Amino acid sequence: MTESSSEAKDRPIDPHKRPYVLSLICVLGFIGLPYLLMDLDDPELQRINTEKYGPNHMMISFVLNCLKFVAFSGFWLMRKWAITLFGSVAAIHFLYALLKHEQGLVLHIKSLAILIIALHFKHRMK
Repeated sequence: MTESSSEAKDRPIDPHKRPYVLSLICVLGFIGLPYLLMDLDDPELQRINTEKYGPNHMMISFVLNCLKFVAFSGFWLMRKWAITLFGSVAAIHFLYALLKHEQGLVLHIKSLAILIIALHFKHRMK
């Protein structure tokens, strides 16, 4: 029995066709999220961040990082919407960091590098 063309288009790209560098980025993103969640649960870190950046910092950080996790899932499935989501979240995070005078330029350079790599492979995404 043959598949309809719409069903074939909706399925994710074969993982063997996913670029290795994008797979590595996704795996590192998936591994990093539990460590981030453990940091967000640390009372001492919550106290320091609340004093330094304000009472909503931990909640905003949690939401932005959960959205990045969703974007990594989209990268894993080779979906174009993941580029838009990741770029939007990275831009919001950068603007928030500027407003709060947050340190950590490396984080933003890493996000920019991931975005550039994803844009490079955009033509292979659905």
